[in-house]
Amino acid sequence: MKVKKKQEKRGRPHKFTPERLAFAKRLAMLGLTDKEMAFAFDVTRQTILNWKKNCEDFKQAIRQGQLIADSAVADSLFKLATGYEQEELYVTTYRGKVIKEKIMKRYKPDTTAIIFWLKNRWPKIWRDISTKEVSGPGGKPIDIDWSTLDEDELEFLAKLGLKAGGQDGDADDSGAEYDRKDRNVFN
Repeated sequence: MKVKKKQEKRGRPHKFTPERLAFAKRLAMLGLTDKEMAFAFDVTRQTILNWKKNCEDFKQAIRQGQLIADSAVADSLFKLATGYEQEELYVTTYRGKVIKEKIMKRYKPDTTAIIFWLKNRWPKIWRDISTKEVSGPGGKPIDIDWSTLDEDELEFLAKLGLKAGGQDGDADDSGAEYDRKDRNVFN
């Protein structure tokens, strides 16, 4: 009977130590990518991915750093969008004397921050572009009675590349077809 030998670990020992968790958290707070973290730790990007996969503490440290930074930015954006008050030190001089006084300064809501917030929180309502699909009954193409259009309307449609009966230039039910060269409707 053969006894299997314990497999020995191969390769270089990794450079991850528990002491590096705080550093990883700070790097994540700064918004560093995996590639940038790899540079800071003097390892490859793949090593960072392996540490995230195999070391739950490392993964959590990065996640905590990201959450702290993201929540601080979100809080600042919220304050900008809604307006806020802040105590400030007002310094002035009167008759050669320096006067320092604490005041409450009110900052009005910032329109750009409001727009940014709404577009990201409610994109279906606040996006810049809205699209509407127009179709005929049952989702079929809209039928156009080309015989009711005057010369100016037909010329405008020709500039758009449309012909009577649709974009393909097919005749409509009345048999009329628009000729772009002559700008005439003929039966």
